[in-house]
Amino acid sequence: MTFFKLPFLVISLFFAISHALSLPPPPHKTILAKRDTAYIPDTGLSWSASEYTTAQNATIFALVYSAPLPSVANFSLPILANLGANTIYNTNATADPSESAVVRPNVDTVYSVAITDLSHNDVAITIPSITDGRFYVVPFYDMYGNNYANIGSVNSNKPGTYLLRRAQDAGVYYGFDTTNPPPGYAGVIYSPTTYGFILTRILLLNRGSDIDTVKAYQTGFKTELVERNYTSPPQPPALTVGLLTRGLNGSDQEKLMQLTARLAPYNLPEETSTIPNVTRILDLAGLKSGTYIQPPLTNLTEAASAALLSVRQELTKPSLQQNFGNNWHQLIPEVSGNFGNDFAVRAYIAETALAQLTTEQALYPTFSPPNATDGFLSVGADEAVMFTFSGKPPVVGFWSLTIYGEDFYLIPNERGVYSLGDRSNITFADGTKIYPGGGVWNSTGDVRDGQFQILVQPAGVVPPGNWTGNWLPAPSGGGKFLVNLRWYGPTSDLIDGTYVYPVVSKQAAIRA
Repeated sequence: MTFFKLPFLVISLFFAISHALSLPPPPHKTILAKRDTAYIPDTGLSWSASEYTTAQNATIFALVYSAPLPSVANFSLPILANLGANTIYNTNATADPSESAVVRPNVDTVYSVAITDLSHNDVAITIPSITDGRFYVVPFYDMYGNNYANIGSVNSNKPGTYLLRRAQDAGVYYGFDTTNPPPGYAGVIYSPTTYGFILTRILLLNRGSDIDTVKAYQTGFKTELVERNYTSPPQPPALTVGLLTRGLNGSDQEKLMQLTARLAPYNLPEETSTIPNVTRILDLAGLKSGTYIQPPLTNLTEAASAALLSVRQELTKPSLQQNFGNNWHQLIPEVSGNFGNDFAVRAYIAETALAQLTTEQALYPTFSPPNATDGFLSVGADEAVMFTFSGKPPVVGFWSLTIYGEDFYLIPNERGVYSLGDRSNITFADGTKIYPGGGVWNSTGDVRDGQFQILVQPAGVVPPGNWTGNWLPAPSGGGKFLVNLRWYGPTSDLIDGTYVYPVVSKQAAIRA
């Protein structure tokens, strides 16, 4: 499974995880202790070891460590091929079922994308003034998919021009700094890697004329190259299609190792304390001086199987799961969006949900049916699943419930409804609109709260008129599906479980 299907793409994911890892992990007891140790596959490797005894173990680690690179490359290639790096590409609509570029697409926001290349220049990024209070975020990702900085409405950041530069060139830790920016800049974003990407999200308030407002905002986002006086050695090459594709050959695992050898020297771990050990392990695995030479007595096929098993074992650790109640869960905040040294979780998210945001920007609770072994919900031709919400989700941005088919894409239906939330015409049981003001972003008059329900049943089974606004169509004729809640700008009640998450129950379909 790749995020962008490109005929010229020569990079293949080494993970055969369409069944094993694309499914939500099961819920476990919540443990929110801060994790401060680096992840190593359970193969005898340890940060405290003075040396690593086998190249095979190092190869397993290298495959886990480098797993996000193909997904990020897939994401980057079409933009590099058509626009090049450091140029903003604006989409002009939300996703629909005809598109298969991204799994589990968000249908709430419009995207602007830039692939960032800091090999030879810094980049100035201008953020326009979003004057109507809607949610927006400009997230910065490194080459491994870590969301290491955010500018936007949740953080109440000011419009203006920000400088993006490599942390290693400045001799500082990665992140976002507004305390003492250079003259003319509102702040500095320090990237942990030379290459990366930006995936701006702007909330679309309705399916009508609001797209014109969003387009006008998009024109205000700009980039400009900025000369710099110093580049920390070694000098990186420019990020191009050729860098990501040329000369990769052999098995999928060999291509991944070749790509990693090519990129890793210029895209170091974000936690600087781990750089010496990661460099040493990659060297033992045969990644040296920009090339990969497979060490004697190593088996890449076996290493890939062991790497996959290591990722699966890591994901089932109770300490990584946050249970919100009623079978809703997600990974704990410490490994959501920015994964630190947990390279296994990083690998999983890059494959299943690339460009995840950190918890203060968004939560992505997933429902796991208690009696399902594959993580999917299902309905028969005359069945329904009811989502009973305890009250309005307390967000400062927006919220939505989106449904996906067994293939992880949007489900076609005549009504063109793929998601319901605070900008939808959902009602309480008595027919009163839940959001008469138009959503969280414009909550004037939205004072009533209380229980409400969202109905999921097959697309061809039309409910009575009083259910139409609360109906989310499932596959026609019945079948399996997934749902994702999205809380953008979540409050503490959503994070700590004070808010009672929706109760999910199966029943007979409600027919008109």
